[in-house]
Amino acid sequence: MTGTSKALKRLGVAGLSTVLMTTGLAAFGAVAANAVVAPPPATSVSLSPDSDTAAADTCNAFTATVAPTGSTFQVNITQGVPSGAAAHSVTIGFCNPTNKPEGNAAGTRKPTGNIGGNTTVNAGPPATCDNTNAFNAAPPAGTPNEVSCTADFTDDGDGTLTFGVISNTAGNMDVTAFSDTGTVNGVRDVGEPGDSSTKTWVANSATNSNTISCTPTSATNDVGDTHTFKCTVKNSGGVALRTRRSAMSLLAVPMLAPATTQ
Repeated sequence: MTGTSKALKRLGVAGLSTVLMTTGLAAFGAVAANAVVAPPPATSVSLSPDSDTAAADTCNAFTATVAPTGSTFQVNITQGVPSGAAAHSVTIGFCNPTNKPEGNAAGTRKPTGNIGGNTTVNAGPPATCDNTNAFNAAPPAGTPNEVSCTADFTDDGDGTLTFGVISNTAGNMDVTAFSDTGTVNGVRDVGEPGDSSTKTWVANSATNSNTISCTPTSATNDVGDTHTFKCTVKNSGGVALRTRRSAMSLLAVPMLAPATTQ
């Protein structure tokens, strides 16, 4: 009989059960200690700014303040489909105007019920939403002339989170940050904490008399040094076109005097 067998024999059946139970509890404790705890839903959500204007096709930032810190919340964006718009021509979605991972939208989806009845979700990343049907002068309740998209966000622990929204179409967009803790349907219901803002998208085209300004207006550098000029493009309404910002670097080189002739 081996040493191990002799030890188990001395323990007896009851002793062996105790050993197995103790080992099992230790393993369970290790699993419990390493379990991932899901962040809690937000109990308070506020959104800023209250209103904003930017050119279409730009990533425009909003900041949500939540409590408790480290909690999750939802953002719904809804925009109307203008008269004459073709199917799948109005595209809206989320973008990240920061370099922080918390600004990335998760689980982009259309709300349940009629509000999402005219929305198609397109795979990303990042995912976008567009209008399933063309504009309908007399739309049925189940397919309204609007696009609606919802995504999840989780605060990284400081109580504020900046996310971005985008649209390719001029018009007004409702932006609502909320905690979908009542009826889980992707839109804010009565009694659910949240806040709303209005986003106005303006069209931008070559006829809008865009302007460009650069800083600094002048600079002096040693020969061989590189200097960067930062430039901002604005449309005729003075709205900065964020996706069209550019930077230009110049290398200082000796200037030759113009040749002269005798």
